[in-house]
Amino acid sequence: DWDIQYHQRGVSLMGNTYWFSQEKPPPLVPGEVGGDISDIPDFLLCFDFTTERFGPRLPLPFHAFYGDTVTLSSVRDKHLAVLFQQCGAYTVKIWISSKIEPNAVSWNKLFLAVDMKPLTGFQFLVTGGSFFVDEKKKVAAILDKDRGKRRPTRNIAYI
Repeated sequence: DWDIQYHQRGVSLMGNTYWFSQEKPPPLVPGEVGGDISDIPDFLLCFDFTTERFGPRLPLPFHAFYGDTVTLSSVRDKHLAVLFQQCGAYTVKIWISSKIEPNAVSWNKLFLAVDMKPLTGFQFLVTGGSFFVDEKKKVAAILDKDRGKRRPTRNIAYI
């Protein structure tokens, strides 16, 4: 009843793996026009290697729609960070978990919100990039593909 898109990378944290997931859209009914896939429920999904099972759906600190950018990263091997950029918007937001377990997650206040338009002039690639956070230095590094050419060929870091 859930789906992990092919470009979503899992994050290993404390012996478990977490993914950004979405509910599977309802099947198409023959003869009807395609359903609305823009507002599908989203959540974190954890595979617990101790029990060899997926845990329950875990809440995110936002709701992502089709086309939004969502990427996960680990912080000091104890916390999960999630980057979110709404489709068509330039503001990147990052949250860091205050607690993360296979069956529960809680989120700190927003760690970072920055307008990327002056730096990039565009939204990050939905399928690209990753990011790293240093809580103590209050800095984030976001990796994405170069957009200067028709085909992205170089990685670029924004700090």
